[in-house]
Amino acid sequence: MKRPGRAALLAVLLCGAGCYKATFIRDPNAVKGIEYDRWLNYWFWGLMNEQNINVREFCSDGRVAQVVTGGNFGTGVAHLLTLGIYSPRKVYVTCATNGRALQLELDSEGKLVALAEVTP
Repeated sequence: MKRPGRAALLAVLLCGAGCYKATFIRDPNAVKGIEYDRWLNYWFWGLMNEQNINVREFCSDGRVAQVVTGGNFGTGVAHLLTLGIYSPRKVYVTCATNGRALQLELDSEGKLVALAEVTP
């Protein structure tokens, strides 16, 4: 591999090394409801700032199905354009519903055959 190719490969690997995603599942049997998201502000490649999230801001009854933190395309662009000085992350909070959900049955052509209410 030529030198410019090695340098480009190294640059891609280094840029991808900081990507992460963490998922916290509170109740694996919970029926997922509405998902909320929020940007978290970090500075200098994520080294400065600390964020605390109160999930009751999203799920007033405190019933949380899962919390996911990580980045997306928008946070990556902001990080890239500021050369890492501003390094936002996203948090996604999914609330649990009251345990009721709808299950759809589709035929081989994708047409709705049956609709049933299910509880975990």
